[in-house]
Formats: sequence, C-alpha cells, structure tokens
Amino acid sequence: MMTRHSPTLPAMPPTETKRESLAVSIARSRELTLFIVLLVLIGATAAAKPDFLNRQNLRDVLLNVSIIGLLTAGMTIVMLMRHIDLSVASIVGVSAYAVGSLFVMFPHMLVIVAMLAGIGIGLAIGALNGALVTFGRVPSLVATLSTLYIVRVADYAWVHGGQINATSLPDAFASIATDSLFGVPNLVLIALVVLIALWCI
Repeated sequence: MMTRHSPTLPAMPPTETKRESLAVSIARSRELTLFIVLLVLIGATAAAKPDFLNRQNLRDVLLNVSIIGLLTAGMTIVMLMRHIDLSVASIVGVSAYAVGSLFVMFPHMLVIVAMLAGIGIGLAIGALNGALVTFGRVPSLVATLSTLYIVRVADYAWVHGGQINATSLPDAFASIATDSLFGVPNLVLIALVVLIALWCI
C-alpha cells in the first residue's frame, strides 16, 4: 500500500520569525496609533498655520512636554504597582512655590539647596500618601484625592494670590531649563534620560 507524503514547507529562519513578530506587535500597539494621530495633528496644524513649526515654538513645546514627561515617569511607576496618585499637581505647585520663595527671601542661596528643599517637600507628601495606603489601608484613589485638596488649600493659604516671576529666580537656576546642548534644551535631555532609564528597568 502506497502512502502519499504531503510536501513540507521549508521552515522559516528564526531571525525572520522574530522580525515578523516584532513588526506585528508594533503594528498592533496602541502607542503607534497615538503616534500616527499626533503626526496628523501636527501636520494639520502646520498646514493651517505654518508658523507653528518655527524653532522657538518647537522649543517651547518640547520644554512643556518635558515637564509632563518627568511627571508621567513617576506616575508610571505608581500605576505599575496598581495604584494612582491624584495629588501630583498640588505637590508640584507647592514645591515650585516653595523653591521660588526661598530664592526671593535668600537671593544668594545655592541652587542645589533650593532644589533639595523642593524635593524634600515632594518626598514628605509622597511619604504621607504611601503611609496612608500601606499602613492605613486607605485606597490610593481616596488617599491621594484627600491630600490633593489638603495640599491645594494649604498652598492657597500660603500664597494669598501672590506669584513669583521668572525674573525673581537666579540665572543659574533658570539655565537648568533654558540652556541647551547641541541645540536641545537641557530639560528635554533630562526628561529623555529619565524616560530611557525607566524603560530599561
């Protein structure tokens, strides 16, 4: 009795299989869709107003995005732990005003000292949020929503409608964001380093 053997297809090399799987995963990723939408929005805005793509405007956009990128880097870690932090904006506000107030009261203060003071405020409020969630067993949504309003009310009571302009800050502090390396603002480079480090973890 004769048996008929069906022809077998040649096996694909492992490298080609990996490349195809990588291409498929990229094509299915939500990030790619968001990136395409972003490119479409940029193209439409540039077509409607060509001045949108001038150098100064792109620099301002990058600086604003860098600040958000640094905040989202920390938020990403919190969300990976299946929590949420709603008090970020309030913490940033009170920390920024505290640093500005130090420079107003002590114009010759070292930049690193003022920065450490702002970081210390953020760490203290973050530790409070962590203690409420870890030891108090309060859901992170409830805990950080509470500290959001507490910090915001404290900030309003402290500021009393006042403001601190960039002219009140020393040049050494402002140069952290305004100076550039190879035409790229330092703040953008700092955000890139932080995001790449987070991606590598």
